[in-house]
Parts: sequence; C-alpha cells; structure tokens
Amino acid sequence: MVTGLSLPLRKQMKILNLFALCLLASAASAQTTPSDDASAPPRMKKPYVPIYGVNVGYEYLLSSRTREFFGDGGISVAPAFGPTFAKKGLLLLPGFSFFMTEKDMLGDTNRAIVASIGPSFRYGFGQPATVEIVDGEPKVRFRTFVPYVQVGLNLVYTHLEFGAIDHKEAGFSYGGSVAVGTSITPHAFIQVRARLMPTFKTYDFSTVGLEFGVRF
Repeated sequence: MVTGLSLPLRKQMKILNLFALCLLASAASAQTTPSDDASAPPRMKKPYVPIYGVNVGYEYLLSSRTREFFGDGGISVAPAFGPTFAKKGLLLLPGFSFFMTEKDMLGDTNRAIVASIGPSFRYGFGQPATVEIVDGEPKVRFRTFVPYVQVGLNLVYTHLEFGAIDHKEAGFSYGGSVAVGTSITPHAFIQVRARLMPTFKTYDFSTVGLEFGVRF
C-alpha cells in the first residue's frame, strides 16, 4: 500500500526527464568552462618603458659676432622626462636645456649662460614596438630605430658676464627649436637640433648642436 501523495505516471516521467536535462546541462557547463579559460588568450605583461634620464650635447653658436665675444659654444646638459621614442603620431614632452660658453679676452673672461624651458612636440614615423608570440606568450619587441621630428617653444633665460669691464646682464626672452633624430632602443636617442633665439643685448645665441639622451 502506498501512503502519501501519489502522482500519475505521465507526470512522474516528465519530472524525471526535466531533472535529467538539468543534470546534463550542469555537467556540460562544468566541462566547457575550463576549456573556455584555456582557449582565452594569455595576458600580456605591460613592458617597462624608462622615462627619466639626462640629455647631453654640444651647442655651436651660429653668430660670428657672438662667437667673437663668448667663444664657439659649449656643452649642454639637462634632466629629461619622457620616453626616447614617439609612437606613430604626436607626443608632448617637457623640455629643459642649459649650456654655458666662455672666452678669454686678454686675461679677462666673458661668459654666457643660457637656460630654457618649455614644451616640445615630437612626431614619430612608425610604430616603436610590435607584439610577438614566444613560447605561447605575447612578448613586446621594441624597434631599434624609430625616426622622428620635433619642435619646441621655450622661455629662455640668458646671463652675460663681461670680465674686462666687470659688467653683467641678464634677462628673459622667447625662443624655439627644431630637431631631427631617432631613438636607439627605449633607453637612448640621438638628434641634431637647431635653436632659434632672438637677439639679447645685441648678441644672437641661436645654435645648432648634436644631442644624446639616455633613460634609466
């Protein structure tokens, strides 16, 4: 004798079929989840790109009159911020520069110190890096050379010392620069740059120079 609730055989079969379908769906989900994770592309680690370093170069004075009083030019040095390369397109960089030139005039020294600060806009030709699959994992490969052009706008501070008359002059002006160069891996670059500056106290401190930069 059966006690309790009793369902017709047809309804019992429907419930059993529904329960079996739920079990099959659950098992299929458990089996496909790992394969989905396995088929997902591996995550790529973000490569380290150095942006802090120093730029060193030599500035040659273009004005013969300025060279007559202050020498041919001098070594430039400046802290640097930003990558050595530029992706295909425009890159905004902060620009700093400092150089000193001097000349001995009959036992007395004339000296000029020129410092500038301002934004630079760099346009790179080509992609600086590519992604390759190595041992099943994506790796970033940086190109050795990425050429670029760069223009800058600068606030310029000029300090002049005339040893023979013990006289000093100093003041601010505006200038600009144009450069052509190439990165040498993410850690270095080399460029040729022309600085265009207005005349300061009748002296023109426009220069052309070679500059080398490193990033750590």
